[in-house]
Amino acid sequence: MTARIDSSGTVITLASQAGLDEVVSAEDVKDPAKLAQILTRILKAQSEIRRRQQPRWIDFEDVAVTNAGTVLYRFEHGFGGRVRWWPVNWTSALNDWLYLVEDSTTDENTLVLRSFSGGTVTVRIQEEA
Repeated sequence: MTARIDSSGTVITLASQAGLDEVVSAEDVKDPAKLAQILTRILKAQSEIRRRQQPRWIDFEDVAVTNAGTVLYRFEHGFGGRVRWWPVNWTSALNDWLYLVEDSTTDENTLVLRSFSGGTVTVRIQEEA
């Protein structure tokens, strides 16, 4: 579930649909040796996928933040545990430095930040693998 969430809250999933690498015919499954080869390839590929460590991440795009430090910005990620987060894009009309602080109300499914800079930020949140 790698996704992007724009400033209006619209979720855009970035994962693509996988296509077939090979087609298995009815004739193929009648041949035990050929069927065993096909199943072996499938199981090997599945094992390789399981061994890969690919943490999920979500980008919350173009979030307007103020420099007040009193406003809480809530990013609901739903990963169910500790996350890593960082800004991946920042713009400011005043050329301010970005200063974000994680708030103590952060929980397993929602990252809560305070901003001490005014501008527009994209925050990436990644599950801890």
